Amino acid sequence: MTLLLYISIALLGMVAHWLKKWGRGEIQNGLYDYCMTHKKHTVGAICTMIGLVLPIYSTSTEITQLSLTAVFLAGFGADSAANKSD
Repeated sequence: MTLLLYISIALLGMVAHWLKKWGRGEIQNGLYDYCMTHKKHTVGAICTMIGLVLPIYSTSTEITQLSLTAVFLAGFGADSAANKSD
C-alpha cells in the first residue's frame, strides 16, 4: 500500500513538472495529448521514476514528510531528465 502511495505522489510530481513547462509556454498540448503524442518519452520517464521510487520505498520504514517529499521530487526530476521531446 505504501508503494502505491509513493508511486501516486511521484506521478503527481511528474504532472507538476508538466504543469511548470506548460505554464512557461514550453508545451502547447494538454497533459493527455502530450503523453499520447510522445509515448516513448513518457514511458522512459515513468520507468526512470519507478527506478527512483523503489529504493526510497525499500529504505523508508514509515511514511514521513521527508519520504513523501523525496518521491515527489523523484517524479519531478525523472520527468525533467527523461521526458525530453521536440
